[in-house]
Amino acid sequence: NRESIIITVTHSHVQNTGFCYNFPSYRNLQGSERFTEVLKNEKVELWLFGHTHIPSCLGQSKRTVYSLNGTVFINAAAIREDYFFSYSESRIVILKNGSDRMIVKFRDHRSRQYRDFHEVSIRLKTRFRYTGEKPVMNVYRPGQSG
Repeated sequence: NRESIIITVTHSHVQNTGFCYNFPSYRNLQGSERFTEVLKNEKVELWLFGHTHIPSCLGQSKRTVYSLNGTVFINAAAIREDYFFSYSESRIVILKNGSDRMIVKFRDHRSRQYRDFHEVSIRLKTRFRYTGEKPVMNVYRPGQSG
């Protein structure tokens, strides 16, 4: 997969990525040190995570971690309106054929608008090429090896 564009989505966040909600540690992705060791040597363009229910208006929604090969981590955790102080928001990932950029747009569902000031442009390790193939999706199941 070294030549592939990799986007990872997990329910919880990776430990030691510098977000304030990395504490307490039980809220982190369990066993995430196995990922941080791999990320030190292998490029993952984007890692989306949830679990925090913290809306982006409170900050701490995006971080580029250079010690983990420049992986961009984005908190996409505030889709519910009924959870404490959540605002309903989501992220849209846009890949254009032939481009070496990935755009992550921010949608504020309450106002029904995209918020450009939250938009993120990520430089890819290779140009995106769409050939009509379906994307490869690996779903982790507990107890699964490899």
